[in-house]
Amino acid sequence: MAKVKLGFTTLTVPDKVLKARNTVTLMTGNAAYPRPNPTLVAISTAADELETAYNEAADGGKTKTAVMRSKEQELDKLMIQLTAYVQEASNGEELVILSSGLEVAAPKTPPQDLPAPQNLIAEMGTNEGDVSLRWKKTDRAKTYLMQTSADGATNWQTLTVVTTKASAVITGLPSGEKAWYRVCAVGPKGNSPWSDPALGRAF
Repeated sequence: MAKVKLGFTTLTVPDKVLKARNTVTLMTGNAAYPRPNPTLVAISTAADELETAYNEAADGGKTKTAVMRSKEQELDKLMIQLTAYVQEASNGEELVILSSGLEVAAPKTPPQDLPAPQNLIAEMGTNEGDVSLRWKKTDRAKTYLMQTSADGATNWQTLTVVTTKASAVITGLPSGEKAWYRVCAVGPKGNSPWSDPALGRAF
């Protein structure tokens, strides 16, 4: 089922007036919308009043600007109500929605599996016992998990460090200790595969 996309409240005032009038034109006599709610007359009137208030507020007067904002909010409200009517009357049929002058919202993209983080680098940290890790940011990742292994192939141990950034510092290691590290991204659908391991040495 298609969804109506209004996107009306983010438009400029002239564009709101233009869109409202275009919608009225396309819905007038449109058999798919026999009883618009609110009425097309109400929307036309609100658009006319907003245009007048906009022109009168061009000199920047506070009172006239306040009147314009009030008229703008009124038209916003009517168009939001009309969006709900179009959604119901169209039964979610895309071509019927488009015939009203309103737009169809893009379908939501379902969560995607995340790829393994790339370009992991393990370097000496700036303090004794530290290893600094950094990697390329993974799109849509919420957090990252890290593991370490003595040989880079077996006995991977999950570290308690969790980060939302594409970098982390592992602390409290014996100075000069070498170990392998790897990282995975965590997103809406779970964990990504683990990155290629990188060898690091504590400061």
